[in-house]
Amino acid sequence: MWAAIGISDAAGWVWSGEFIPEFAAFVEKYPAGSEGFKNASRVCLWFETFGTLYKHGLLSEELLFDWLATDQVWERLKGFAVGLREGAGKPGLYENFEAMAAAQKGRKIGSRAKGLSIRKGPPLVVSWIEYYCLLLQRRVA
Repeated sequence: MWAAIGISDAAGWVWSGEFIPEFAAFVEKYPAGSEGFKNASRVCLWFETFGTLYKHGLLSEELLFDWLATDQVWERLKGFAVGLREGAGKPGLYENFEAMAAAQKGRKIGSRAKGLSIRKGPPLVVSWIEYYCLLLQRRVA
């Protein structure tokens, strides 16, 4: 999945020495349409998508925060994301990415072992194995 949308290469580039965290310097070297701009945008959009799913309770917080280091990625891309938001005059741009990162950052270390409260109800996003097992159970019943 990651390879199909280029997120793996884009994320690798964001963590490389080529990435510039400060927005003005970034857009000077990587203007809109450049490969660098596309890489940063891809990663922000990918995390924004997961942030939106998280916001609506469609992903388990436990799973999400064990899987993704959203807070670290936000810290890396914050200058780009906020600069783009302000420059475009769109206060909602990447807001779910930012909110998800803030939630993860606010989570206490070791809270998982203490039974961190998770959003109520089962997450709607399940693996294909779980989906297949559910189909088999219905077929048998």
